[in-house]
Amino acid sequence: MNSLQGCFLVASPHLPDPNFFRSVVLMIQHDTNGAFGVILNRPGTKTVSEILRCVGEEPIDECRQLVDVGGPVEGPLVAVHSIKSCTQGEVIPGLFIATRKDLILKIVRAKRPFRVLCGYAGWGPGQLDSELEAGGWLHCPATIDEIFADGDAMWKRITGKIGLGVLEPTLNGRRVPDEPWWN
Repeated sequence: MNSLQGCFLVASPHLPDPNFFRSVVLMIQHDTNGAFGVILNRPGTKTVSEILRCVGEEPIDECRQLVDVGGPVEGPLVAVHSIKSCTQGEVIPGLFIATRKDLILKIVRAKRPFRVLCGYAGWGPGQLDSELEAGGWLHCPATIDEIFADGDAMWKRITGKIGLGVLEPTLNGRRVPDEPWWN
């Protein structure tokens, strides 16, 4: 089994699940016990400040960043961030996760790039591997820059990156322009 931890997943046309239509999933864990990740490009309707007030935390400076809907499975708030001292796990070098409220507060106050998500995408043992074998998912390595980039155009950028990865071996060393339609 090849772990996809630290990769982006996008649903192929062979995966009809509407929960993943035009979504980019960051895989946080993928091993023999199962897999879980968070959708990065599905903004919710509440800001980080509103959510933290709802869970009874002390007031923080106004944070108007939206809490993303991390997936169809209900779960705790998850922060994806780059602050090593606030880690509860490392996804890729320099990218961490945290679910503890005290750590999320520190992350928000640090004013460094982060995403806060509510919910996640989860798969039981072997389930994601079966979906991959059936052609349900496309994937590529995640980068920190893409993780913290604007979510509105994320799906197009990641699918383009995956498409180039599929195309490049067939080009015999010829370079594919960044915008092929300019030819």
